[in-house]
Amino acid sequence: MRKLLFATIVFTIAALHAADTPEDLYKEALQHEKANDLSKAAVSFSDFIKKYPDHSQIVDAHFHLGKALENLGSVDDAIKEYGAVVASDKKQYRGRQEAFYLLGKLYASVGNHDKAIETFEKLLGEGAGLYEDEVQYLCAGWYAVKGKYDEAAAKLNILKRKKDSQFAEQAAYKLAILWLKAEKIDYAIPAIE
Repeated sequence: MRKLLFATIVFTIAALHAADTPEDLYKEALQHEKANDLSKAAVSFSDFIKKYPDHSQIVDAHFHLGKALENLGSVDDAIKEYGAVVASDKKQYRGRQEAFYLLGKLYASVGNHDKAIETFEKLLGEGAGLYEDEVQYLCAGWYAVKGKYDEAAAKLNILKRKKDSQFAEQAAYKLAILWLKAEKIDYAIPAIE
């Protein structure tokens, strides 16, 4: 009986101690995320970030926390977490482009087009990869909303010339509309040719 009690106590202590390691807490957070239990995932990622701010997985934890918070509708908090990812000095982080992309879209969703443009311009400067055409297209729209027609036109012209882009035809059409809105009729006709 004593051996069983001792074994139970040792196992319990070992289990409690193992739960305190950064790797176990991070793994727990990922399991919650995978199970789509985003509230628990957010709590676990947040705990990880608070307890282990210098851990090698910290940027990834911010990224996953941002995604969980975004899906939970906590946009301002998600912006903060994605902001931590893009502000990181880990330029080779695999989720960096996606973090920029999601951050820019969230800024736009709350009406902060200046920050959306700034974020997307940084992404384009670093290399937007698979997001490049969509980022150019969205950025053009935000420039147009801000009344910066020349900047918007520059983005749309880039897309218009990319015949293999899914945005090429839309870009040509929007470029013509943009010039009409800017009252530059002489530019509108060549835009759709």
